Amino acid sequence: MQSIEVDEKTAQTLHSLADAKGVTVRVYLSQIVSQQASALQVSEQGDFDNDLASLSFESSPPLPADFSRDDIYSDHD
Repeated sequence: MQSIEVDEKTAQTLHSLADAKGVTVRVYLSQIVSQQASALQVSEQGDFDNDLASLSFESSPPLPADFSRDDIYSDHD
């Protein structure tokens, strides 16, 4: 079993939320983690695709044909 430390206000909030659901804090946190993991697995690929599509390479000037490592690190040795 793992444990985490939270401040007193967070602990009180977790207890209140768990009580409202009629479960223990341990069960409540387990449910939240399971829900988030499921949502992440479903949306992860879509988010990546959207992020990649949002990059606009068309507005960037093309790199010169002789572009090299020295061009990248020209500002230091």
